[in-house]
Amino acid sequence: MNEARLRTNIVKRLRAYSGWWTVTHADQFATGGLPDIIGCYAGVFFGLEVKLPGKEHTLTERQAHRLAQINKAGGKAAMITSVSQAMDFVFGSPP
Repeated sequence: MNEARLRTNIVKRLRAYSGWWTVTHADQFATGGLPDIIGCYAGVFFGLEVKLPGKEHTLTERQAHRLAQINKAGGKAAMITSVSQAMDFVFGSPP
């Protein structure tokens, strides 16, 4: 599985459960380091940076900084490596 497929699987599962979720796309106009998936559930903003298992070391400084900014602002943000990890992070335990 590649990272794009993992992102797609995560978003499909999140959307099937609840909340609002979208995949961000980087281009020359996008904010650098924006998490791969952003969304809102139960009034909380979420940012999920998706990495393949074993590739967690590829998180860039800019990505780590954006995750920290979201958390500092009262949202919840993290690096995610699986669908079950995303579900647990957002909903507390896999539904």
